[in-house]
Amino acid sequence: MPRKKSYQLDPEEVTPRAKELGISTQRRLEFADPNTEGPQFRPIPEMELREKIHQAETVSAERRRFAFTIITAILSFAIAAIAAWNSYRAADSSRRSAQGSLIWQISESFFYKEPHKTIIGRIEEENPIRAKRKGLSAISDEDIDDHIGLLDTVGAYLRNGLVSLALVQSVFGHYVETTFENTEVQQYLRNVRSKEVDLFDDFICLYYQLEADHTRSRRQRNVDAQSLIPAPSICSGGQ
Repeated sequence: MPRKKSYQLDPEEVTPRAKELGISTQRRLEFADPNTEGPQFRPIPEMELREKIHQAETVSAERRRFAFTIITAILSFAIAAIAAWNSYRAADSSRRSAQGSLIWQISESFFYKEPHKTIIGRIEEENPIRAKRKGLSAISDEDIDDHIGLLDTVGAYLRNGLVSLALVQSVFGHYVETTFENTEVQQYLRNVRSKEVDLFDDFICLYYQLEADHTRSRRQRNVDAQSLIPAPSICSGGQ
């Protein structure tokens, strides 16, 4: 049953309601009877009590509404935060999946298909890349161009934020370093860049970014930094 408003209370309900709300039902007399000892009180008129009850209930209702508003706002914020976090996790998972897909597409060719397997093997063995071997096809300039081109694509992905530096480092870091530092590759790069100055910029920038991020220095690998093509000006963090 709905609670009665102050003006709806029967006369005998006014005083109990006032006491329930902590409202005094009596007023101390300022000019008391001198013949009577102790403080003297008189009942507060019914209409005045009803007004006090109305004011108290109004304040109480406003406090409840305020508390409800605060609680609603907190719950809304919490729900929005949870939704945003879930959305971020889903986006992050999707981003990581996309990165993995891009890297896998390149690594499948780079590590498992020719002429890349042969070029990697010769660089690792520190043998001439173009050396002819019995039963094997000779490595041409086009093959070297294609090999560098794959790493240049990885650099372009990194520059455009499609893959992370950490992922590239873990998969291609060593091979970017050894390929770029190879004397035949350096010679080839100088030759083609003399005709097209920005050719393979992303590959070169990738090398310098990985080199800056990598703890293994060129000095430890016995590489003369002065002999290498310098980082283009477009490289972020280039040297």
